Amino acid sequence: MASRKDVTLIRQVLAKGLNHLKKTPQIAVRKSGVGDNLYVYILSDSFSRLSLTKRHELVEDVLQRSLTPETLLKISALFLLTTKEADGFFPSKLKKN
Repeated sequence: MASRKDVTLIRQVLAKGLNHLKKTPQIAVRKSGVGDNLYVYILSDSFSRLSLTKRHELVEDVLQRSLTPETLLKISALFLLTTKEADGFFPSKLKKN
């Protein structure tokens, strides 16, 4: 089951691994409500110059270098958006994380 420890670890790994982006990303990790799956939300205007595929490659590389396969399997969705793309999608309470 995904624990608070998993959520904290994923957020820390992403914050450190994405610290090279010009605009600091806002990161939220939430339980999906189904089993022990987690949703990862990353909001950054640095994504505006990257295709969706490149965004996923960037984030997945960071995660794969630092997390165990068991922890990686708990992530069921990645939402990688710019501020403009997130308008109306990204819950405001997540933007604060």
